[in-house]
Amino acid sequence: MPIDVHGRHFSRSIPTAGEAFTRAVSQALGVEEQQAEEYKRTYGMSSSQLEGKIGNALTPIFRMVSDEMRKAVHFYQSDEKGDAPRSAILSGGSAGMPEAASTLTKLLGLEVIVGNPFSKIEVAPEAVQTLTGYAPIYSIAAGLALR
Repeated sequence: MPIDVHGRHFSRSIPTAGEAFTRAVSQALGVEEQQAEEYKRTYGMSSSQLEGKIGNALTPIFRMVSDEMRKAVHFYQSDEKGDAPRSAILSGGSAGMPEAASTLTKLLGLEVIVGNPFSKIEVAPEAVQTLTGYAPIYSIAAGLALR
């Protein structure tokens, strides 16, 4: 999770992964993990889908993620003497979940956007179309390729 602080960047990896989101949906709805994964990817935090059951199941995990993000910001501001962040960039497989970024924006009171590691590198147009839905997953790979 890169945090943009007035042109400076601070990065923090939060170990809560997609499996935690999937397990939460599986347990809350009493469905197999494969079905829970599909629900998570399709409906995410949407309150208008499936009576908001998926979003309700995911909310505790999002709160945990937002708490970790707050801790990272606090660390940056206190130990690194940094300014308050203007935005956070969400990456990883769960970043593409519907309404994930807007949910974190509400929980944090900070603009959260889904990262696109291909935005600053030259990529063939046909590859961009193929990779669009998967872009947040390739953040680390794209960063390493730029070295």
